[in-house]
Amino acid sequence: MIILIGIREAGLENGDGVLRLCGQCKQVVFFFCQEDVSACPYCGGLVLSVNDGQITARLIFGAVDFQNHPYKNKTGRGVMTVRAGDVENLCIQQFEDGERYEFVDALAVESAATIIVNGQEVATLVCSPSNLRYLAVGFLLSEGLIRDGRNIKEVVVGEGTVPVPINVTADAQLSPRLPAGSLELTSGCGKGSLFAGTIPKMPDRIKSNLTVSFEQVFNATRAFHRSPSVYRETGGVHGAALSNGTELLVFMEDVSRHNAVDKVLGACLFGNIPLTDRLLLTTGRISSDLVLKAARLGLPVVISKSAPTTLAVKVACDLGVTLVGFVRGKRMNVYTHPQRVTGGKRE
Repeated sequence: MIILIGIREAGLENGDGVLRLCGQCKQVVFFFCQEDVSACPYCGGLVLSVNDGQITARLIFGAVDFQNHPYKNKTGRGVMTVRAGDVENLCIQQFEDGERYEFVDALAVESAATIIVNGQEVATLVCSPSNLRYLAVGFLLSEGLIRDGRNIKEVVVGEGTVPVPINVTADAQLSPRLPAGSLELTSGCGKGSLFAGTIPKMPDRIKSNLTVSFEQVFNATRAFHRSPSVYRETGGVHGAALSNGTELLVFMEDVSRHNAVDKVLGACLFGNIPLTDRLLLTTGRISSDLVLKAARLGLPVVISKSAPTTLAVKVACDLGVTLVGFVRGKRMNVYTHPQRVTGGKRE
């Protein structure tokens, strides 16, 4: 039986019931046993059984720290809020200290999108389903297919199918030898930066006089990890952000670390946020293709709580990018171009 903690409302008492999923607003709703379970009380949509069965539950009212409570019920009806798109709730079983429990867990949604430029398929990305317009434009920008927002004429995100078609009309550099279909890029670790339809071009070496103190790196990283996060709900996504050294300008998440970066870049393009002399933060390891993305857009500093690869260090050294890894607590490693990070006593 699933135990729900709710806020007491007039006329409601503790009681047993069932959990149902609304097919329209995607909320998992608690119904008392005596209630009509045919319609969602919040949007009127048709409610469906959860996990192909009636999951029994007990609603208990009481004083709870709802800000930190994992269920975060919003009403006395015991509603488990589901964020449209990136998060879905699922009834699961958990084993802990020899006990077996059933409860509703939040999972990251994994979808897919196909980027189509001027009628030609370029790539199919496994991704989180939100902010797909930013993803498409950021991908094209970071892969060197478009130079800036002036190349974009129109972006139309389709609905109702997976992969989701994203049709981009742009002045883009595509290969005349583009084969049928597109390259499929998974949400896993290995996403190369060469894909069907591109003409590869190494970016110019970054010439930036930007300096950032080690305190600014630590502060930006702390703000990054305190941002509203699908990761804290699900543990299943990566994050990326852009900072000016004082505050975070954009924060995005995705099941793929590369997509999270591309969404940040796309959001900057649509929001007219300059990329010059900014800090790029990521939760994932720093790979060579991520360094190439940063270098193409003139981002001089890349920061992560994880490690870079050897090739990433070599590419960053050649292209003038400062790599900062293992930023945790009061410690960090600077792998390339350390002159950009100031402060600290030299032993």
